[in-house]
Amino acid sequence: MMGRPRKPTNVLEMTGAFSKNPSRREARSSEPSQPEELGSVPERLSNKQKEAWNEIASNCPYGVLTKADRHSLEMTAVLLTEFWEIGVKMKGTHLSLLNTLLAKMGMNPSDRSRVTVREPKKENPFSKHARR
Repeated sequence: MMGRPRKPTNVLEMTGAFSKNPSRREARSSEPSQPEELGSVPERLSNKQKEAWNEIASNCPYGVLTKADRHSLEMTAVLLTEFWEIGVKMKGTHLSLLNTLLAKMGMNPSDRSRVTVREPKKENPFSKHARR
């Protein structure tokens, strides 16, 4: 039996979950990080698929997509192009996958409501000296 999918670390960071429960950050300390930006559209995509890629990337909540998400975004762009072309005649499995991929990127109202972007707290430069 599967539980709920694990929330991405960057989403937990943006929602302030680590300040509420610091042990959650420690549990993810060995997790690989991918801070690199998404990058440009893959050349292998058609013009319509490139348009879909750019639309998804520009509408996705800031800070969610990184270089590690390029393959998911590419699949989403291909499926979105298919939806644009054939609409409701799209296979149910393809439509379901498109909806799931968009949800994982915070691209629908209920999933977007779970993403809160907060400015990182600036450290007081004098706080380290006060502890001595």
